[in-house]
Amino acid sequence: MLSTADLQADAACKPSLNSDKLCCCRVGEAKRRAAAHDSSVTGIAADACNKVLVTTGLDGRLCMWDFKQQRLQGEVAVGSAVACMAHHPATSLVALAADDLVLRM
Repeated sequence: MLSTADLQADAACKPSLNSDKLCCCRVGEAKRRAAAHDSSVTGIAADACNKVLVTTGLDGRLCMWDFKQQRLQGEVAVGSAVACMAHHPATSLVALAADDLVLRM
């Protein structure tokens, strides 16, 4: 059972979508960071089974993460800053809108 002290001690360890790093934390663990986007994150989505997490950013990258192990599995250089992302959960398709006015799937 978590105590109030545990929750207060972990309050500083919260993920931030505007961070240049993806912060993965649990109560009682040391703060761990994985290399992520070089600028703001603009989209985030998980597959239906919570195995893969996909993030996009203004750095023009689409990153695929192992949800459970919190590790970067791969990335795709989009070529332009990603403004937004849409995820279709039934098919796991991802659509991106980038600053170069090109839609990508």
